[in-house]
Amino acid sequence: MIKRIDGVKGNKINILTHPDDMMRTVIKDINLARKNIEMVFYIWYPGGWANQVAEVLIKAAHRGIQCRLILDSAGSNNFFRSIHVKMMRGAGIKIVEALHVNILRMFFRRMDVRQHRKMILIDNRIGYTGSMNMIDPKYFKKNSGVGQWIDIMIRIEGPVVSTMRIIFSCDWEIETGEKIFFVPDRINTINKSKYNYKTHIIPSGPGYSEGFMQQILLTAIYSARKKIVITTPYLVPSDDLLRAICTAAQRGVLVCIIIPKLNDSILVRWASRAFFSELLHSGVIIYQFETGLLHTKSILVDNQLSLVGTANLDMRIHYYNETN
Repeated sequence: MIKRIDGVKGNKINILTHPDDMMRTVIKDINLARKNIEMVFYIWYPGGWANQVAEVLIKAAHRGIQCRLILDSAGSNNFFRSIHVKMMRGAGIKIVEALHVNILRMFFRRMDVRQHRKMILIDNRIGYTGSMNMIDPKYFKKNSGVGQWIDIMIRIEGPVVSTMRIIFSCDWEIETGEKIFFVPDRINTINKSKYNYKTHIIPSGPGYSEGFMQQILLTAIYSARKKIVITTPYLVPSDDLLRAICTAAQRGVLVCIIIPKLNDSILVRWASRAFFSELLHSGVIIYQFETGLLHTKSILVDNQLSLVGTANLDMRIHYYNETN
């Protein structure tokens, strides 16, 4: 018998839309940490706010906080070549270079499989996830000509954070062989009458059911009755997703897709435009964001369901990369 897994209620969720607000909030939570801090990012790029986060992590480690970091080898290449690695490890911070990139390994492992998650966990009670890497937009790819990257992050307090910790623990064991056992001191349920919406944490990657994230997106799009709003930096949908989006528009659902006008990948930019004709012909409205590289990945369905995370609307991310 297959049982339906319901979402978790009683979580307090704050949406952070400005990088300065995001980093100040993260730094404040790190300074108040009492037991452990875990982070996993595709990109950690030195400079600005990222350096300040490194400094407060070092201070946290010095006062006895257990700090663990998983950073993708390819995405965080600049970090692993910087002085910050030695300083942080010297303070006792455990840093794992996930899916290590080198010439020999390319013959035994897919090099396009990446650790694409973006998560921060503090004391098993506070969690962050969303589209933002550990970067300061004022420093990251500033010569690319696309403007600053525009992201959002979700700060969560409540019982669903335990699910995020389990995902991190699995990733950590895969990379290190070390098991992380934890029992939350208390499942902090925030006022259920005030925060009565359901929250899911949905992981994907090679270790999970194939195409699971694709199934989630298809279910959300096919369930729409009135309106769908999609934001994505990389619009290269699979045939199934393209068909679902076009079918929604054809049956009278208002479908709006917001993508950046300029993109850091020329190939992706032109690949996205290959889908414009079919989407527009089906009645989909496409907006081009002009004040920076819109890196936010989100879907809003009928103002009732919201999907926010690290997965782009392209074919590769849903089958190969680890996202949430």
